[in-house]
Amino acid sequence: MNRLILESGKISTLTEPAAHQSTRVIIDFDSNTLIESKDMESLILSLSPTKELLEKILRERYEDAA
Repeated sequence: MNRLILESGKISTLTEPAAHQSTRVIIDFDSNTLIESKDMESLILSLSPTKELLEKILRERYEDAA
């Protein structure tokens, strides 16, 4: 089982039933939220980002650092 840890001054959660006797968790948080995961790569990929979006994010982040 994976664990996702969120730490924020502004966070709210809601759970509701989902298909096949599952539970859906809805989390609202601000942009200053600290997010930790044992498997960050799987977390990112589970969001289904496009190649173009990943390239844009990396380009913007590392161009600013250069």
